[in-house]
Amino acid sequence: LGPSSPAQEGERLFALGDYAGAAAAYRRALQERPDSELLKERLIELYRLAREMPLHSPTDKALPKETAPRLQALLDRVAARRRLKRD
Repeated sequence: LGPSSPAQEGERLFALGDYAGAAAAYRRALQERPDSELLKERLIELYRLAREMPLHSPTDKALPKETAPRLQALLDRVAARRRLKRD
């Protein structure tokens, strides 16, 4: 098998529960294909997933204020919770 495209890597990482990695791969893919509605949809889906987290977590004060780092931190939190549920 050859190297996968960023979009394929995003799908693979999403399926594994690595939402932060998936978001990064989708962003790379979107740079290559800025008109891709599917890639935009996937990023929106990840953003919504991160936004559905509990609003009043004790660790919220530690979240970055900037949008991209905040989304990354929220996606990391979602992925960690998903891994805990599987164990």
